Amino acid sequence: MSATLNERRTIACPRCGSAVRIPLFWIAGIFRWKSCGLAFKTGYKAGAALSATGLVLSLCTVQLLVYLLGSYSLLLGLALIVPLWLFYGFHLRKRYMLYRVRRRMRRNTDNEQRAA
Repeated sequence: MSATLNERRTIACPRCGSAVRIPLFWIAGIFRWKSCGLAFKTGYKAGAALSATGLVLSLCTVQLLVYLLGSYSLLLGLALIVPLWLFYGFHLRKRYMLYRVRRRMRRNTDNEQRAA
């Protein structure tokens, strides 16, 4: 089953049972159900770990560039740390969240098939 980025999934609130449609590609954020106000948030612990991994990757990339291009590129390397960190962190978190949503969808469809 291949899912597109524009596809939406309906999930039920664990408190009140009302349904809400969210996009598959919900990267980060908190939203609340209108009926009961229960907050649903994505994995902050995993997001923080992936952001730290992005920082480490950006530092390693900059160190490699400085090593390859010489010490005169140190200022360029310092200017690249934050953009690379944001780039790596975003893409690592995006992949993880897409994997997590697809796993949840697969589990929900399996549960629906068992219930039917």
